[in-house]
Amino acid sequence: MLRNTITHIYFKYKDDKKIPHYEKENLISLYERYEQLHGNHYVKMIMEEMKDWEEII
Repeated sequence: MLRNTITHIYFKYKDDKKIPHYEKENLISLYERYEQLHGNHYVKMIMEEMKDWEEII
């Protein structure tokens, strides 16, 4: 479920490469939980891409 939510956020904002502040905070929280469960490399890869996206306040 965590992977699905993170992936959904990625595809929702990937065209503009801009993400709202509240969504980025949510994303970070989800990813921390995902890492605790030893998630796969795919989500790590898209998180690396999203960390460079412009944050919309």
